[in-house]
Amino acid sequence: MSDRSRVYTEEDDKTVVEPNISVICDLNKLTDRGCSGAPDWIVEIVSPSTSSHDYIRKMNLYADPQ
Repeated sequence: MSDRSRVYTEEDDKTVVEPNISVICDLNKLTDRGCSGAPDWIVEIVSPSTSSHDYIRKMNLYADPQ
């Protein structure tokens, strides 16, 4: 997966999530490392084996990117 699809939370520089699809309207959020903060719109493909990670951990990170 490309580094540009990674989302770095502002909580710390090491918390990284990779949505399946993301839309970033504010080009200032994009860096050479990916998106800094939450994208404007994301799509996560949820499978039974990762549902708790996707619905709880990742959703909370996207909802509160600080």
